Amino acid sequence: MVKKPYPFSFAMWFMAAYRFASVNGFQPERPQLTSLRRSLQVANADFSSSNNTMAEIHREFLAQPKDTYLQSSSRTKHWNSHRDFNVFERWCLGRLETWYAMSQRVKCPFFRRRYGDGLDHLEWVLRHLVIRRSCCDAMGPAQACRSIDNGYKSQHLPVQTIVRILESDWEGKRNSKGYYITGILSSHIYRDDCLFTSPDPDLPIRGLRKYLGVASHLFDSKTSSSQLLSLKAVENSHPISIQATWTMQLTLRLPWKPKLPSLMGSTTYYLDDENLIYHHHETWDRDVSVLFWAIFIPHDKPQGKDNVAPDS
Repeated sequence: MVKKPYPFSFAMWFMAAYRFASVNGFQPERPQLTSLRRSLQVANADFSSSNNTMAEIHREFLAQPKDTYLQSSSRTKHWNSHRDFNVFERWCLGRLETWYAMSQRVKCPFFRRRYGDGLDHLEWVLRHLVIRRSCCDAMGPAQACRSIDNGYKSQHLPVQTIVRILESDWEGKRNSKGYYITGILSSHIYRDDCLFTSPDPDLPIRGLRKYLGVASHLFDSKTSSSQLLSLKAVENSHPISIQATWTMQLTLRLPWKPKLPSLMGSTTYYLDDENLIYHHHETWDRDVSVLFWAIFIPHDKPQGKDNVAPDS
């Protein structure tokens, strides 16, 4: 008895045939793929390990060629301006952009992150299996790394000027809340493919657009607060870095409004050779498990009329 092939096998053979039939001759591996694999390895690294690991991350990041697809969209034309894509490729890329824009409107921050991660994997499939090799470069940056400020970047600013800009971001541009709570910051001093790392299990995140999409809906701006304790450039550091210390009182934007324990920590901003922030790294004074259980178990009980001790 002959076993019938599974539909999945037909789909895989069709995708492979479509992929390689459109290539005119053999082409060696593109440097963009090598850069992509390197960036994925960096994003999946264990950021809680030793300082040697952090140094390796910085060397890998600064070693990336300037013409990779992770570059700012100001240096790469939008895919829709190219006529090389066929009808099916244009439809796929158009749907991807539509779905990514829809993911930014998901109210729950956790589902929004999962939605974005799924679209990142879908984009990887499109880039490596669906879109023809001759058109891959025309796709431009990844969706998570698309520019949110029309490609404008303040390059080669003095370090002290960057410190002042970061200080204004901490002071807040809406209701006197810092950018950690509102998700509003000076994007022109960040690279579009900036890497955000912290002890948070939802990080790392690659891409300023994706990070702000999550951060702007993560905390309740009415009951959360942040205070900047210090902000200064780190002397004799390579790469150049700026360090901030802070304290926060955070309430997650969930239906039951869980309030997290008071949090103290530091944020280090690493600058590349154009004095743009390419790595945003956090450290906390509390264990991640304590914050996780605080989502479900209130750590303190507010003092109200019902729980005031009676007079003796």
